[in-house]
Amino acid sequence: KRGSLGSLKKMADEIVNNGGKIIYNSKVNKIILNNDGQVEAISYLHQGDQIKLSVKGVINSIPITNLMDIISPTIEKSNIIKSVENLKFRSLIFVGFVINKTDVIPSSFLYFRNLSFNRLTDLGSVGLEIKIKGTSVLVAELSCSTDDDIWSDDKKVIKLVINDLEAEGIINKRDIIENHVYRLEHAYPIYSLGYEES
Repeated sequence: KRGSLGSLKKMADEIVNNGGKIIYNSKVNKIILNNDGQVEAISYLHQGDQIKLSVKGVINSIPITNLMDIISPTIEKSNIIKSVENLKFRSLIFVGFVINKTDVIPSSFLYFRNLSFNRLTDLGSVGLEIKIKGTSVLVAELSCSTDDDIWSDDKKVIKLVINDLEAEGIINKRDIIENHVYRLEHAYPIYSLGYEES
């Protein structure tokens, strides 16, 4: 009933119910290895304080290109460093809209090949609690590179998405209550020719 967001909440609840602690709004800035090359601690920034935490293991979601910069001591193996340097990522821009109507799209997700965005999501149908009654929250996802114009131009990317949404008959511009733009730099690794050798 709560969709994928509900699944994440369930996981968080299980961690807490089993005695775990979730530390929000923090940034890990160092992963500390022992003499055997195993992780023994992490260091993170929380509300302006630098905190060190001893650990028995780490499950990592930091992009490997960023991870190499925070491992201490620095990994010296040239083949690992070269492989990481050769890895490239495709980035994502999320353009979100609050729409003054419900049931804007017929499913949780719609996929497109010839528009500015690849996927359109109705967040209400995947578990987000919509606070304003009678509205929907739509998010369009655009894949790009960080050197593309739209990566740093909110107005341009919003206009592109709105034009395509209107052209497809999905929304009318006057139904938009507000919009927001978010960016994810390391979204999808690019499998270029010869990536297996890296």
